[in-house]
Amino acid sequence: MEFKFAMEYAIIGAVVLIAISVAAFYILRFMKGKLELHLTNSSASSGELIKGSVRVVAKKQL
Repeated sequence: MEFKFAMEYAIIGAVVLIAISVAAFYILRFMKGKLELHLTNSSASSGELIKGSVRVVAKKQL
């Protein structure tokens, strides 16, 4: 009888742990932000200067 209760608690604990892990993954993914690189040319030769812009979208204060 005690083993049955322990097994139920283990299953409930595993489900809760999985739910917390999934929630943490999506929260951290949302907080990241993004980095965009826009180049004027689609290709460049060795030693050639590259022109473009960088855009940083931060979801947290840097």
